[in-house]
Amino acid sequence: MRIGIVVFEQVDLLDVGGPYEVLLTASRLVERDGGEAPFEVLTLGLSGEPVSAYGGLRLTPQSTLARAGHLDVLVVPGAIGIEEVVGDSELLEAIGAAAGRASVVASVCTGAFVLGALGRLEGRPWTTHWEDVEALAARTEG
Repeated sequence: MRIGIVVFEQVDLLDVGGPYEVLLTASRLVERDGGEAPFEVLTLGLSGEPVSAYGGLRLTPQSTLARAGHLDVLVVPGAIGIEEVVGDSELLEAIGAAAGRASVVASVCTGAFVLGALGRLEGRPWTTHWEDVEALAARTEG
């Protein structure tokens, strides 16, 4: 299963690292027991250039959103400054295109704002960080 996790400037490190580590650990445990790793996890950026997560840790994407091809799952993490992500039309368009090539699209925390901006929450149940529920509800039907 190919899973892409989006990285961008000021991304919340836990929103990237949490899913990444869980999936890698699951694969390691399967391999340890003689099986084949079920997950190929990739970090995907707008470009291949490093980005700074919130707090300054540099992350280098393994590929780009455009070159990722088909993904079984696309994970969109959140950020404290998610409005900047939603306002970045180039990044939003690239995430939207990658989402269109993914079988499943999911978000972590305020990454739901990105999915909302792409119209992917309409008519569906959704959640986000508890502090941001009202703000997202004001923009989204569902």
